[in-house]
Amino acid sequence: MKRGACLASALALLGGTAHASQFTGLIDPAGIRFSTGTSPARVSVAVPMVTACGGQRYYAYENADSGLGGLWTEALIQARVHGRPVMIVGTGTCDNFGIEKISHIDLR
Repeated sequence: MKRGACLASALALLGGTAHASQFTGLIDPAGIRFSTGTSPARVSVAVPMVTACGGQRYYAYENADSGLGGLWTEALIQARVHGRPVMIVGTGTCDNFGIEKISHIDLR
C-alpha cells in the first residue's frame, strides 16, 4: 500500500511538469518588456510562437539589471536593435505571471 501512495504522489508531480520550449528567430514586433516596480528587475521577451506556459507568447527572467541577467538584457536589446536572431530555451517552468522562465539565451 505504501508503494501505491508513492506512485500516486510521483504521478501527481509529473502532471504539473511542462516540457521546455525553444525558440530561434527574431524577437516578435511586440518587443522586450521591462517591468517597473518589481524587485528584482524583470524582463519579458515576446516571441512569435506559443511557449510551454498556457498560450503565452513571452519568456521572462528576473535579476535583469545585474550579473547574467544584465548580460542577457544588453544582448537582447542589441539583437532587437540590429535585427539579429536569438535562440531562447525555456525551463518548462511557468512563473507567477504564467510566463515560461528562461534557461539560456544564445545569439545567432
